[in-house]
Amino acid sequence: MRLLQNINRAVIIGRMDKFKTFFMALVVADRDGFARRCGSTRGHLTNIAYGSRQCSEFLAINIDRESA
Repeated sequence: MRLLQNINRAVIIGRMDKFKTFFMALVVADRDGFARRCGSTRGHLTNIAYGSRQCSEFLAINIDRESA
């Protein structure tokens, strides 16, 4: 069971690294727009990208849609 938890954590971290790279590469105005389209704020998405906050399922779906 512990191994499965470690694998799941590694997958989540890998995905968050990709989001962080994508999100932080945007200029501030584009981050604001992206966050607005996702139903969030730039600050909240920055916290998610750096691992300070967790992402809700609803927000994760919106991020996936807007970043495609």
